Amino acid sequence: MISVAVVGIEGSGKTVLATMLAKRYCERRAGAPFFEAMSINTVRLVEKCWGTLQNREWPPSTPIGEMSALHWRVHFSDSQVCDLKMIDAAGQDLRQLFGEQRINDFDALPQHLKNLADCICNANIVLLLVNLGDICGVPDSLRRQENEFAAKFIIEYLQAKRTANPPRICLVLTQRDLHRGIFRQFTDERQLVRHHLPSLFTAHFASGEVGVLSVSAVANTDIELGEGQRIRRVPAVPVQSQGLSKLISWLQEAVNRQPPAAQVQTEIPVQDTFWTRMRSHVGTYLAMSVCIGVFTYAKAKPPKPAWPRLPPVTRPVPQFVTQHSIGRSGVLDDSVTSYGTVQNKGAAGKIRVISQVVEDGVVKDRKFQDLILNPMEVGRFEIELPGIENLKHKFEVTNEAVVP
Repeated sequence: MISVAVVGIEGSGKTVLATMLAKRYCERRAGAPFFEAMSINTVRLVEKCWGTLQNREWPPSTPIGEMSALHWRVHFSDSQVCDLKMIDAAGQDLRQLFGEQRINDFDALPQHLKNLADCICNANIVLLLVNLGDICGVPDSLRRQENEFAAKFIIEYLQAKRTANPPRICLVLTQRDLHRGIFRQFTDERQLVRHHLPSLFTAHFASGEVGVLSVSAVANTDIELGEGQRIRRVPAVPVQSQGLSKLISWLQEAVNRQPPAAQVQTEIPVQDTFWTRMRSHVGTYLAMSVCIGVFTYAKAKPPKPAWPRLPPVTRPVPQFVTQHSIGRSGVLDDSVTSYGTVQNKGAAGKIRVISQVVEDGVVKDRKFQDLILNPMEVGRFEIELPGIENLKHKFEVTNEAVVP
């Protein structure tokens, strides 16, 4: 059976659009499609949403992490039938799945995102809903770019995953009634996408491989004062829609372009004959043969000579991390302090740091400090070298770390 997935970013009106389609095509009529509900949950959600619209209210947004599966069987004719499935999930979940590319790590996804991904990736036809206000009426360019990238990645992911039989995809722009002024600036929806979503248009719409339509699930609205004297837009009764006929026509054409249902990624029954069973076990026989061959070769092959083992480290191995020196001028004499850190790269034990002052090639003073360090431990040393006659003379401080 050919399957259709309806998905959308937050605020795109997935639930309202599905309700209007189900109500408009709920009866069998000549020359019109028929939406047959396939689950009681589908009937309940549609009736609940329809009652809310009749009360001049909008259905609440789906909470993040919650979803319900809606399933219709759409009959265009006796021979043209498809399954239309809509995962009524929060638009934010779709943004996480594709906009943040979490789908690339499928095993780490929570179960509700896995269900959403399965519905989308296994569909033959995908209707991607985007609110026109999110691409035309958003003053925040970053938000608009996020919406564009999410839609772009969904299309690219589906086309890459199904190279043999890529799904038919249509971008459905919703809430057209609220943006009539914008539509007057363009000849059609494709030109609007080209202007407001240039990256998406160049990648997928210039060649015509992805369809684009605009609809108004609720085309007639009234303005009234809500709580706190705030102006809000509410559905008008009776509820009317625009653009649904074009959407159904595109959907029917997409169904016609699909190969026969038996050829669309379905399980094809195969006769249970001797040769069929043999073919099904060929891979097992080959794998067993390879394993036996590898085992025989490994057993017959002479063993490799063992690599010489280094003797275990039993002494400390000092290594300087930092080395500094500073000169101080006192009342009675001048002195130099050598300080820094040394690390033990070997076994635990004593490390001796020796510091000396060399002036004109002559050692003027020499002192040391012992440190007890564990393996990989870093210790600090500070050695004062007094008795320098004149710090203005050219001198050098050298340090040496040894094991006494």
